[in-house]
Amino acid sequence: MGNVAYQLREKQEQAQQRINRSSTVIVEKGRITKGEVVLLTVLAIVFFLASIFVISNYATIQSLNRDVHVLQAEVENRVRINEDLQLQVTELSDPDRIMTIAKEKLGLSLDEKNVKVITE
Repeated sequence: MGNVAYQLREKQEQAQQRINRSSTVIVEKGRITKGEVVLLTVLAIVFFLASIFVISNYATIQSLNRDVHVLQAEVENRVRINEDLQLQVTELSDPDRIMTIAKEKLGLSLDEKNVKVITE
């Protein structure tokens, strides 16, 4: 019987130790302080805003670059049209052509006595 009483006593002591162990709460401080959390939050917000700023500027640059290319193509087209028109002016203002049209279509003739040269 002594043995049973001894075993019972040991079980009670072990139960008591378990209770003592489980009731002991070890409080550890967090590894990150509140100030560090605030700094990390501010850093994250700054990084996010900087990212938005960079992406916005990149989109604006791309849009303006596209507009520049469109305007350059339009300028090249206008230059080509102007060159063609200048060539037509040169061809149409040929004095021999003007004389031929005046004689054939309009029935005019060149009278050297009525020609007046104006100089400024």
